[in-house]
Amino acid sequence: MAGQGLPAAALGGAAQRFEQTVLGYCARQGLFAPQDRVIAAVSGGADSMALLVFLLRSAAALGIRVEAVHVDHGIRGERSQADAAFVAGFCARHGVALHAFSALEEGIPVPQHPSEDWARRLRYGFFARLLPGAKKAPQISPKPGGAGGPAAAAGQPAPQGQAGSAAGQPAPQTSPEPGPRVWIATAHTLNDQAETLLFRLARGAGLRGAGGIRPVSGAFVRPLLAVSRAETEGYCAALGVPFVQDETNASPAYARNRLRAVLPALVSANAGAPRHLAAFCERMQQLDGYFAAKGETLLQAAQTPGGWSLAVLQRALGGEEPVLEAALRALLESALGPACAPDARKLELAKQLVARGRGALQLSGGLALTAGQGRLRLCAARNASGGGFSGAQGAAGPRGAAPLAGDAPAGPNGAAVPSGACPQAGLPAPVWDAQGQNRPRQTPLPPPPEPAPPIPFAPGVYRLPGGYAFSARVERVPRGENFIKLCPIHKKDLNSCADYGKIQGNVLLRTRLPGDTFRPPRRGVTKPLKKLCQELGLSPAARALRPLLAQGGRVLWFWGQGFAEGLAPGPDTRDVLIITPLLGEKEVPLWE
Repeated sequence: MAGQGLPAAALGGAAQRFEQTVLGYCARQGLFAPQDRVIAAVSGGADSMALLVFLLRSAAALGIRVEAVHVDHGIRGERSQADAAFVAGFCARHGVALHAFSALEEGIPVPQHPSEDWARRLRYGFFARLLPGAKKAPQISPKPGGAGGPAAAAGQPAPQGQAGSAAGQPAPQTSPEPGPRVWIATAHTLNDQAETLLFRLARGAGLRGAGGIRPVSGAFVRPLLAVSRAETEGYCAALGVPFVQDETNASPAYARNRLRAVLPALVSANAGAPRHLAAFCERMQQLDGYFAAKGETLLQAAQTPGGWSLAVLQRALGGEEPVLEAALRALLESALGPACAPDARKLELAKQLVARGRGALQLSGGLALTAGQGRLRLCAARNASGGGFSGAQGAAGPRGAAPLAGDAPAGPNGAAVPSGACPQAGLPAPVWDAQGQNRPRQTPLPPPPEPAPPIPFAPGVYRLPGGYAFSARVERVPRGENFIKLCPIHKKDLNSCADYGKIQGNVLLRTRLPGDTFRPPRRGVTKPLKKLCQELGLSPAARALRPLLAQGGRVLWFWGQGFAEGLAPGPDTRDVLIITPLLGEKEVPLWE
């Protein structure tokens, strides 16, 4: 049983206060729910050992199942291997399932002067493998009774077939059946929060950066943000929990360590300085959430066919600039994906573009944000030389930008194609033989068309590059009626219907971006969209062109898969959004 050998009853004094503080913080932040799988990131230091022991001792109270993960970066040679063996031995003795990663065993070369950012990206890349839908990770399987075998003691991964068998704990969920949520818990403390705030302010952070480390970020949770580093060491001492010391934590070679030396000076001026800095971060998080909600409202008010009204956005200039900045951040994050969040300079240039009302701003991902003719729009950024924009342009329109449609062309039955949707690309017809089979082409296919730039979604008719064509309409359900009973349809067809009230906000029609995730209907698992495309056997061209609806990096609807789980109409649904491929159009585009 996980946690065996640890003191069963709560101790008095500092240890009891520690657990009560952390449990209270978890409850306030809503971090865990019964049946959640919580995988503690354990380096072997005092903070991470305190985190693991707290989770094990509180597992019954929280209703969670606890595992651990350790990453050996390979930076410190034999000493880091010794840390890995220490963590493996502790987990084996206490019956904790351990996922072990090693840069050396994975064949990942360590840079000559590895940076903090390199190590962080390596860790989080390994952590991502433990989340639902990811490839199974190596896992150490302690024997019943807590005695680990030779592989466990040495910190070596168990054979692939044994992954998930440890102490009755499941492996990272990859089955289509519904299952518990999976969290990666990191041991960031109140001190880390204070250091992060100082570091970001020194680099010119805005409101969001001043919020510091969030208690929840994606699949990552930080239960120890309410306690200090001294308290984690005191907790370990009170319970007799051993931990290791990483000598690089004192090395001035790392910027974080140099900044860490500032805190003692602040503490000498005010003993509560770290706690006050952490409280400031919480207030900034609340403000950021407030302005984010106001920004979404502003974007909805400004939405027009193919873009956003400059007149509406410009009303926020002056006294409401934080709202405008939040709106522009949400717009750019939705267009570029969560992996390409805009920095402070990009946001400032976007605000200047809105204020000026004309010109263009180059974004990453081959996109430009353009202003002109009363609208702010997204379009493909390219010019005659094959490059893009170098910054905000002063011309009335973007030089070299692929133009968006002006007047909406007529679709079937006179329905308008929303402005900004690209016309269907002209593609060569297939060649059929006498038996009706498609013969190999004598000439190669032309390159696939460019994806359409992201546009605000609204009901209408769309024709997009690659032959994708569909209509999106909203039907009102009479009050007191149940949509499912009123319009009985097959389960497969229900995938094309959504409760429109659940997807209001800054929704963009676009194509796949790095970091996108999708929750396929009735499968109970969230997947990286990249992995889903691989499972569907989509070619690179098809992946680039398949349309989807998204809020930020969360995909709400994906061509061929329907709406995400949780969006289906229910008994109380009043407005139903229905997306249907156009009759007479290609239902499976050529580039599939």
